[in-house]
Amino acid sequence: MPRFVDLEGQEGLSSDLRIGLGDVVAANASGCIVEPEDGPVEMLGIFNHAIVSQGEPLAPEGGPNLVLLRGRSAGAADVQFVKGDPFGSPQRVPMRITVSG
Repeated sequence: MPRFVDLEGQEGLSSDLRIGLGDVVAANASGCIVEPEDGPVEMLGIFNHAIVSQGEPLAPEGGPNLVLLRGRSAGAADVQFVKGDPFGSPQRVPMRITVSG
């Protein structure tokens, strides 16, 4: 069964992550670069994290803050999470994600 892997609060992350096929990875980031683009790790999208309040989604103002990735085939990809203000001085946090088949 695929897993949901939440990287929230994982400061000082290892530069390597091993996941399985179908696993979804969530990272607190304002963007992401995945290479190779059509490789084993697929970026599902960049989102604003929201909670439910009185039956409605409630999200903070500002730019995106959540990236979702999925392991779609066996292999490895180089990922750079973009953190901080994407319009100011963002920083890139590299990670190699290996998907086992």
